[in-house]
Amino acid sequence: MERTESFKAPLLQSTTDVMADEIVTADTTSIHDDMAGRLSMSMVSEDQFEGSASVFSTAFCMTNNMLGAGLLTLPYAMYRGSIIGGLIMLTSICGMSAYSVLLLTWCADATGQYSYKAIAVEAFGRRTGTAIEGLVCVLTFFSCVAYATLVGDFVPRAAAFLHPLAPRGGPADALLTAMQSRRAVICMCLAAVDLPLCLLRDLRSLRFSSVLAVACITFAGG
Repeated sequence: MERTESFKAPLLQSTTDVMADEIVTADTTSIHDDMAGRLSMSMVSEDQFEGSASVFSTAFCMTNNMLGAGLLTLPYAMYRGSIIGGLIMLTSICGMSAYSVLLLTWCADATGQYSYKAIAVEAFGRRTGTAIEGLVCVLTFFSCVAYATLVGDFVPRAAAFLHPLAPRGGPADALLTAMQSRRAVICMCLAAVDLPLCLLRDLRSLRFSSVLAVACITFAGG
């Protein structure tokens, strides 16, 4: 009887240790799974984009994006390339742009992602997504530089043209005098226009500025 009890004691202790190890392993696995689930959810919420812009604001943003620089560059390109050559180039670029938009739409539907970086990560990996994000930053930065340069080229000339019409010694005279300086115009453009618009979180916030920009483009082109 004593021998049987002495045999059962180590067996019971070994069984208890195994059960404890299994419980600890199960708890550790559960913790790891919970952490992995939370991490994946945070990554999804970080990459996913929930659109809040209406069709109206999106249409005006896209129209402003397409017409903004083309208002000044397209007539010059048509002048230098002739009517036939300009129309051929314009039609070709229009076709390539439309095909690119269709590809982006298909990729967004296929991957369920709605940003350039997220689509690139799904298609080619995280390194490519980081590279694409860097290219987008470079593109937007130099777009701001280009618009500031255009403003610095044209606004001082307009200010010099309007300056004789302003009353002497008034606030309009002081403003037009300051706006004849190219450096001052570029600094005012970057600080008062470009920087506030670049700090907005989504395109929906650009709906008012886009409507104003399209109205100005229509006035200048008409």
